[in-house]
Amino acid sequence: MERYGLSRIFQNLGKRRRFETNPESTGVQEPNVAITPIPEKVDALHLETEKETRKMKDIVEIKFFVGPHGSLEDFKKLREELQRTDVLILEGYGWDKEYEERRQQVADGLVEPTSPETGSIRSMIENTIHNTYIKILTADVPKNHPEKEKIDRLQTERTTQEGLVRKAFLNGEFSNAVHRQLDANTARNVSQSLREDIIKEQLEAQLQSIKDTTPKLKEKDKIRVVVFFGLAHINVYKKLRKEGWNSKLQPTKSTVFHDSGSSQYLNKGNSGYRERNLYAARQIVEQMIINQLPNPDKNTDNNIIQGAARIIVEKLTLRDIEKIFKEISGTQDERKKERIFRSKVGKASGLIFPLTERECRNLVIGTTRSEKLTR
Repeated sequence: MERYGLSRIFQNLGKRRRFETNPESTGVQEPNVAITPIPEKVDALHLETEKETRKMKDIVEIKFFVGPHGSLEDFKKLREELQRTDVLILEGYGWDKEYEERRQQVADGLVEPTSPETGSIRSMIENTIHNTYIKILTADVPKNHPEKEKIDRLQTERTTQEGLVRKAFLNGEFSNAVHRQLDANTARNVSQSLREDIIKEQLEAQLQSIKDTTPKLKEKDKIRVVVFFGLAHINVYKKLRKEGWNSKLQPTKSTVFHDSGSSQYLNKGNSGYRERNLYAARQIVEQMIINQLPNPDKNTDNNIIQGAARIIVEKLTLRDIEKIFKEISGTQDERKKERIFRSKVGKASGLIFPLTERECRNLVIGTTRSEKLTR
């Protein structure tokens, strides 16, 4: 089994999975000419739009499949659901019509999917939709959206700050590492909020025009739509449901953990100063635990690995983590740093430090079983 020293572990800390993007294209901008509408026509148009929206809310039934999408196993339930679905709506950061058309061609069996051996999200999606013959739509930030550049800058800022977390840790600078993580969280929060607003806007537009974009659905009284998003976008489901869309939440797994250092910490971290520091410190340790495990492949259940790391760090106090930082910074020997980290984390959490996916699975299964017994 391959393991990394802590300096290599942290090389990955600032490297988050990037969204699939497409090459930027140029185009001629429309002149910015303001046209004053006639009030009576505006009111009539508004009423007609509201009427059509209410009608579509009665017709469309939406299932939100949310959860991790790091392995083929994460797509198993989705594949089964597509047999009973009219339309599938996917995320796809930086998408354009060519990007969406390829997905449709894969679904229609006209193009072969990307090999699953690549282990990429793209390959997992394409192999899931291949030969399903359903309508594929996209709801996400398109590549020509005016806010995309700002979101990209925030993502870069997040990555930069997470790289500085690594440097601060190796120097034994606990407070600096935590503050850098908080800065990374802020950048992530702002970019996520911007992206979710655009996703919601795009999703509603797709739902409202679904009969126009899919002629074979024109005569249907009920249209079954599946929206497949990562768990980080669960707020889109909540907002749509609040606005009256017939939406149902369907987790992709029976036990789902938030993506590493993401929604759970960021939402809870909006409380007091000390709590924010605690959740930021736990993010750092969680990523260290995840990156000590062997390289993931297409068969690795990332949800289980993240779940095991989450269970461990939630037992650590801010004081525990600060002590671990100090112990590790006291030596330059990489092997010794690694042993100290595992030993101190295990001792402070009261759990055996997992080193394989099987050990992670045993920890998660054991914890979820004990939680059920105490409910």
